[in-house]
Amino acid sequence: MSWIRIPSPDEVPQDLRRLWEREGRRGPVDNVIRVQGLNPKALLAHYDLYKAVMHAPGPLSRRERELVGTAVSVVNRCRY
Repeated sequence: MSWIRIPSPDEVPQDLRRLWEREGRRGPVDNVIRVQGLNPKALLAHYDLYKAVMHAPGPLSRRERELVGTAVSVVNRCRY
């Protein structure tokens, strides 16, 4: 298994720290979000993409979008 250092909240810019705090209200912040803290610009772009895909108006309901994400994760043998 590979090992990637996950930055602490003290090591990331303030806007990223606020994002982590907001995400943390729903439970632990996912490691995929935390590890992207090594490249804050990429994380913020990823988060904007996620919001657009999951929350913007479109033909699929939020539930249907979550089901698609779950199905893709199962196919890819993703454990989260």
